[in-house]
Amino acid sequence: SIHKVFMELDRDKSSKIDRTEFEQVVEKEKMIHYFNALGLEITDIKSLFALIDRDGTGEIDIEEFLVGCLRLKGEAKSLDLAKLSFLVEQVLQMLLNISDKVQCSNGGVFGDQNGHPRPVTSTVTSVSD
Repeated sequence: SIHKVFMELDRDKSSKIDRTEFEQVVEKEKMIHYFNALGLEITDIKSLFALIDRDGTGEIDIEEFLVGCLRLKGEAKSLDLAKLSFLVEQVLQMLLNISDKVQCSNGGVFGDQNGHPRPVTSTVTSVSD
C-alpha cells in the first residue's frame, strides 16, 4: 500500500520525508518495485520529489505523499499532454502580454516612444543654512 511505502521512506520516523531520505531509500530495488506496483515510473528522483512536495517545504508528509502518488499514478494520456501543452501556451501568451505592457509603461518613464533611453537629468536643490 502507499502508506506502507511512506513508512519505509520515513527512516527517522518523523512522519515526514525529506529529500535526503527520499533519495537514499527510493533507489533501493524493493522501493522501485513498490513504486512500479503503484504505477509510478522512477526515472528522475529529484523531479519526482519536487512533484510530490507541492508546498515546496522540502518535506513530504503522509497526505502530500498519498495525494502526490495518486496524482502521478499511471501513464500520461495524449489528452493530458495536449491539455498541458495548451495551458503552457496560454501562460506564455499571458507573460508576453504582461511583458509588452511593462515595456510600454517603462517607455513612457525611461525611454521615448521608440524605446530609446531618455537622457538622465537631475535637479539639485541647495539648502540654505
